Amino acid sequence: GSQRIGIWILLWYPERRPGRKANDSGGTDIAWLACAIAWLDVDALAVQEFKAHDRARQRSAELVAALDRHTKGRWKLVLDDCRGGDAGQHVGVLYDSSKVGAGEPITLATLNPHGQPCKDQLRPGLALALRFAGGLDLHLVSVHLKSGPERRSIDLRARSLAGLPEAVRELQRHQPEADVVIADVVA
Repeated sequence: GSQRIGIWILLWYPERRPGRKANDSGGTDIAWLACAIAWLDVDALAVQEFKAHDRARQRSAELVAALDRHTKGRWKLVLDDCRGGDAGQHVGVLYDSSKVGAGEPITLATLNPHGQPCKDQLRPGLALALRFAGGLDLHLVSVHLKSGPERRSIDLRARSLAGLPEAVRELQRHQPEADVVIADVVA
């Protein structure tokens, strides 16, 4: 069979704006999102802009439960472990553990332009070693580089990109034979 991997930036999930208060439409429509992900028929999804405060974790649990119902799977969500400001954005991987085995998450500090995983609310990379039926194994790396057209943003993105070779070397030390898939949406 084939394995399907996707990527989705969810725009300040679940409120759809900075902070902890939902936007005027009530934030992300969890039922719609679960249906859309189920329709995509992915085994793993690199996600960006997830929040991790208490309400966001509750909404993520609702999303996972809805995915389980729609797909008859056992979905799990792994986010980076940055703690500075729990209303900030995180990167992660959402995957169906009934189809995909996963290793321990690896935070890749070199993908934050400051070389420290969570400095200045910029995100590290989050890698998850995935094992699919049939023997395919790979590191799925969810990243979300600094967006924007201004010089500062361009420079920060360039510094993150310069950290890619070291990130790949770090992953190869954990699992030498696995391929590396880097997933980011450039905005």
